[in-house]
Amino acid sequence: MRIALLWFVLAFGGGLFVHMLLALRNFHARNTVLTHPRAAAEYGWATVPWLIIALVVAPAVQRIFAAG
Repeated sequence: MRIALLWFVLAFGGGLFVHMLLALRNFHARNTVLTHPRAAAEYGWATVPWLIIALVVAPAVQRIFAAG
């Protein structure tokens, strides 16, 4: 049960991350006048919180798989 819930949460979080990046890409594609030359920096800063979450969650995921 825990592993199924874990996979669901990971899939949901991955879907949110992909949706966020696609929304950012679509925004920049539509608003070419408003974009600044460092649009790549926005993509980088959009991924930083997800990397932090992944690093924090990794030990918990390892413990769940070890106990399962």
